[in-house]
Amino acid sequence: MAPGNVVYYDISSRVHAVPGRYEEVYDIGGLMMSREFLEQVRRIDIVEEARGYDREVLVIHGELDEKVPVYAVGPYLDLYGDKARLEIIEGSNHQFSRVEWKNRVYDLSIEYIKEKIGSSEKEI
Repeated sequence: MAPGNVVYYDISSRVHAVPGRYEEVYDIGGLMMSREFLEQVRRIDIVEEARGYDREVLVIHGELDEKVPVYAVGPYLDLYGDKARLEIIEGSNHQFSRVEWKNRVYDLSIEYIKEKIGSSEKEI
């Protein structure tokens, strides 16, 4: 849900972090983030890390996600191809912060699990 392959860019842009000149600590919405964290997360290719997973995936994303834009799912769809199912929650933000959005996430997840259990319990 809301695949976070843009985390470094989101954090860096929010605090105007300059590579090679990072401050020791950043206050990011009340969370303390260290220079070391930024340096580490900058080197992680999250989509590449997901490459080893060879099963079907359900990607649920908020249409108006302000933290991880909906375009961020593209690399996952490229990676998983026909094994990926994308569900966009219309109007939803990053946290699915309305009851109707959360319920839609739950319903989609439960439907997906039931479908997979019904088709082959051995693969779950």
